[in-house]
Amino acid sequence: VPKCGTSFYNTLVHLPGNCPGWPVNLSVGDEFFRKNDPKCFEVEARRKCPEWCDQRLLHCDGPLTDTHELLGLEKYQTYKGKIVAIFRQPEQR
Repeated sequence: VPKCGTSFYNTLVHLPGNCPGWPVNLSVGDEFFRKNDPKCFEVEARRKCPEWCDQRLLHCDGPLTDTHELLGLEKYQTYKGKIVAIFRQPEQR
C-alpha cells in the first residue's frame, strides 16, 4: 500500500457532510495542491481544510509548515477516542 495515508485522507474529505466546500472531483494528491511546492501536496491541502471542512467532523490542526507531528499527552487527552493512526513497514515507503 504505497500511499495509504493519502487514500485514507481522500476517503475522509469525501464522506458526505465532512467537507462540504471540498470539490467533488478534487483529490488530495492532485496538481491543484502542488502549485506552491510540486513535491508536497499535504501543506496546501491542510491550508484549505479549515475553509472547506466542517471542523466538528474533520479537525484540521497543527502548524501548516509541519506535515507530521508527535502525539503528546496533552493532544492525546484532547482528542482521545477520535484519533486514527496508520502504520506500515518502513520498506513499503
